[in-house]
Amino acid sequence: MKKSDAIRLEPLGGGLEIYISGACSFGTDAVLLADFAAPKPGDAACDLGTGCGIIPLLWQKGSGPAHTVGVEIQPEACLLAERSVDRNGCGDRIQIANADLWYLPAEWKGGFDLITCNPPYFTDKARKSPDPLRAAARTEGMCTLWDVLSAAERLLRPSGRFCFCQRPGRLEEAMRGLVRAGLYLNRLRFISHRPEKPPFLFLAEAGRRPGFSLLPHLFLETDGEPSAEYKRIYRDFFPASPLH
Repeated sequence: MKKSDAIRLEPLGGGLEIYISGACSFGTDAVLLADFAAPKPGDAACDLGTGCGIIPLLWQKGSGPAHTVGVEIQPEACLLAERSVDRNGCGDRIQIANADLWYLPAEWKGGFDLITCNPPYFTDKARKSPDPLRAAARTEGMCTLWDVLSAAERLLRPSGRFCFCQRPGRLEEAMRGLVRAGLYLNRLRFISHRPEKPPFLFLAEAGRRPGFSLLPHLFLETDGEPSAEYKRIYRDFFPASPLH
């Protein structure tokens, strides 16, 4: 069995579990994005490139959106996400759609209050993993940053929010893309492992209405220990987590 074929269950806290594999898993960035987006109870939400379904499932620990569609182009990832949805009894609140961002149902246009995406971070020219599933998740062979921005613009309601994360080195490209898509940058937050380290990630929120706020920098560690905010975000993520 290849590493990418090994499927296992991971606890998420709150009684939830998720199926992951060596090639289809999740990291801190997805957890931070789920918290940053903070859906409202009545929201219709859409997670683009949902992978194993981590963001829609994390939202089920709180009041969560009324309904979430997780869009994923890779059939293997969709199967994992669907298994997790079934295991957690969330089928009435989460739908997994195996689809390309450019060919989403026409009736979805302008239908979502909240859209999230943890997109591939590296351009198609970057060195790729030999595992095709991992390569597709991390590089832009199947989905570019512009694909994500364009899809978000099509799906957002007039008052909707689009939240995403990306590497700081692509911030300028992301800003140009938002302008091209007719969206305004509304919130921006940089993430660093420690105060002495440069940011490795940014979280952004965009919408159809102007107005911008630069949020305080988030440090995952301070004085060699997990920061208070990092502990809050991971408050019940793993029962045996050292962050408690």
